[in-house]
Amino acid sequence: MLNFDFLGKYWPMFLQGSELTLVISIIGVVIGFLIGLLLVLMRMSNLKILNWIAGIYVSIVRGTPSMIQVLLIYYILSKSLPIPQVQVLGSGLDRIIPGALALGLNSGAYTSEIFRSGIISIPDGQTEAGLSLGMSRHDTLFEIVLPQALRNTLPAMGNEFITLIKESSVLFYIGVQ
Repeated sequence: MLNFDFLGKYWPMFLQGSELTLVISIIGVVIGFLIGLLLVLMRMSNLKILNWIAGIYVSIVRGTPSMIQVLLIYYILSKSLPIPQVQVLGSGLDRIIPGALALGLNSGAYTSEIFRSGIISIPDGQTEAGLSLGMSRHDTLFEIVLPQALRNTLPAMGNEFITLIKESSVLFYIGVQ
């Protein structure tokens, strides 16, 4: 027989932990979205150095465990930035900021690949049509290709958010409870 009597006593802590998980995951997705968009634009650039830097970043981040990334970001930021000792939802802000940043940096690498696949999925005829109408490559990308690509990537972005919710458990190693 299952006994759930402990829920009456601990449900506020479960609720607080769920709120913190969602807040950290939302911050991570926003950071990841911005970094991913920047990386995919770098990957599509005609400048080889930008393409190379973005490729190296994606390879390194996707090839290392998220726990190592969280620990590195935490110890680098805790030594270099004076983050105030403020409690937010039961955990210190000095631990939440590096944790959310680490998850965002991790998510950015995966998000850039999601965006890249979304852009590749748009037929070349869309770009050619924009260029034949007299639009610049920049306008064609931002007015025609990216809106369609973002629509195609929404399911994968939802999966990335779910992954971040699950990966937020790694932040326990730096004291986020």
